[in-house]
Amino acid sequence: MLLMAGLLLPGWCFAQLSVDQSYLSFDIDNVLELGTSLELVDDEILSWSADNGYRIENLLSDYLGRHADLTSISVFNSVIGFTFDTTIKIRDGSPENNFITVTPHDFILVYGTFDSAPRQFVKQTVPALENSRSQIDALSSGNAGMLMSLDRTTLLDGSTSLSVGPADVFSWKQSDNSYTLLFDASSKFQTREMNVTAISWDFTGQLLYLSFDTAGITGGKRFDANSILVYNPANDTLLIWDNIADDLTAAGLGTGANLDAMMLTFIERPESIFTDGFE
Repeated sequence: MLLMAGLLLPGWCFAQLSVDQSYLSFDIDNVLELGTSLELVDDEILSWSADNGYRIENLLSDYLGRHADLTSISVFNSVIGFTFDTTIKIRDGSPENNFITVTPHDFILVYGTFDSAPRQFVKQTVPALENSRSQIDALSSGNAGMLMSLDRTTLLDGSTSLSVGPADVFSWKQSDNSYTLLFDASSKFQTREMNVTAISWDFTGQLLYLSFDTAGITGGKRFDANSILVYNPANDTLLIWDNIADDLTAAGLGTGANLDAMMLTFIERPESIFTDGFE
């Protein structure tokens, strides 16, 4: 697949695009045949890098002590962000090794890499979500704050007010508690029944990669659940990039498996992402 060199599809042309690392998580257990058999549980992360190839990241199961369904991954420098669909307790990595409680409307920051130890865990709460029923479905580091998508329509009150739906992506700037809409789904889709399942911000190309839980149409072309779309805020363009499930089916991805979380990092900005201009 495009994220992993061994599964790169033959029709693609990425002029200046080089995926440096990828992190994926799915909603059901799988045994993937990627040169070797990898048993991927739904709270674990399948990673790929040029240096290490494929591997399973066990950070969560090592520290949670029980399974929790991971809903997003964000990796920036030496900070890893996670969200979960249930309330979990995790030790904070302090000398006292205290437990902290993380709800589905919080996110947790892990200071350290997947390979480093010990790690420090810090809970972050978005003030507008603190007393709401809304859950964070997708999370990514952004230029001026954390990018998020929620599971339902929510009014975000802070130094700015913003109403967002489950297919929108917004930025939260912690320093002044402000909210800014980055991706407005109402301008792209006729239906309001779509839900963002995963996002990843490309700092190099200044592009947003995102996936939805249902099929849809953009630019006159149909995409499926698990398709990755790319949004360019500079010209408000949404295009189809790839389909995760199609690429991993040959490796043993279970039928009905849905992408829960992704994080992609790139080395260079692509001059041309698609074989025929924009797909």
